[in-house]
Amino acid sequence: MTLTTKQQSLRTRALDLSRQHRKVEARLIDVIAQVDRERLFLRLGRASLFDYVVRELGLSEPVAYALITVSRKAAKIEPLRTAIACGQLTVAKASRVVASLTSENAQELLAFATAHTTREIDRE
Repeated sequence: MTLTTKQQSLRTRALDLSRQHRKVEARLIDVIAQVDRERLFLRLGRASLFDYVVRELGLSEPVAYALITVSRKAAKIEPLRTAIACGQLTVAKASRVVASLTSENAQELLAFATAHTTREIDRE
């Protein structure tokens, strides 16, 4: 496959932004965990962390739900936090497994999630 210079530049930009997106997701999960621990959302007049993430951060409800559930589970299960921080696992995939994730099954479940698509994870 031969790409023009313009196409290669566009491909490179897309790849760079994709990598940045994963890094930002990981940092956002850490910050949301801190906001949750500090109960900062209450001091800002928000009734819940969910309300804070939707109204203050301007994220959609499904994205807010995924970030919060993954953030809370990652605070308890270090391998989950590490997999997201390293870019091995996206929040989208992590949100599919957090309900079943425990300290006992973390290694196995996270290995499965990193090796399969979200559709495959949902089927399983």
